[in-house]
Amino acid sequence: MSKILATGLLAVALASASTITFSNTTSISIPTTGAATPYPSNISVAGFTGTISGLTVSLLGLNHTFPEDVGMLLVGPSGAKMVILDGVIGGTPWVNINYTLDDAAAAFIPKPGTPASGTFKPTDYFTGDVFAAPAPAGPNAEPAPAGSATFISTFGGTNPNGTWSLYVYDFAAGDSGNIAGGWSITITDSIASVPEPSTALLFGIGGIAVILSARRRVAR
Repeated sequence: MSKILATGLLAVALASASTITFSNTTSISIPTTGAATPYPSNISVAGFTGTISGLTVSLLGLNHTFPEDVGMLLVGPSGAKMVILDGVIGGTPWVNINYTLDDAAAAFIPKPGTPASGTFKPTDYFTGDVFAAPAPAGPNAEPAPAGSATFISTFGGTNPNGTWSLYVYDFAAGDSGNIAGGWSITITDSIASVPEPSTALLFGIGGIAVILSARRRVAR
């Protein structure tokens, strides 16, 4: 009968992964050169019980007169950090472009190219760009084509709870823009939420009741 109780408790423990999106919709202003405002733009993440098994980042309403000038560095609560976009497109302006950056995307953001909204791999064409303080000192993980980092190789297995920071920097003078709609981060963890207390209690009580009933039958 103890196997029945164990089965009930196992059912309480088993669950699928949780995927939650967190957003900061405050516009990020990109100057003609230097650090954006705010710098960084932060998102507070809470509520996960496991470590990161999946991550994407969305950039909402990109506008800039020379996108190649712009670099973006993502820093997680654990201190892991990765350049997620740098040197893309070239000199054709972004006008209200939305990017979702995803390891599983089919392609990189092009360079040169015509800006188009869509889902792309994290993309970095320049190696070793230095983001000014208070961004953490390099070296930073860098995705292809400049490097080989991915979201999972950089952030996978770390605790997602805490502050995520996006540092946006303009590395060349003469052009400016913004991220009008801010940004969001979607995280999948490796352990799902625990079932509601009433569900766990039902499993537990049910298993105990079966055992007690069996004991009474044996005693008689």
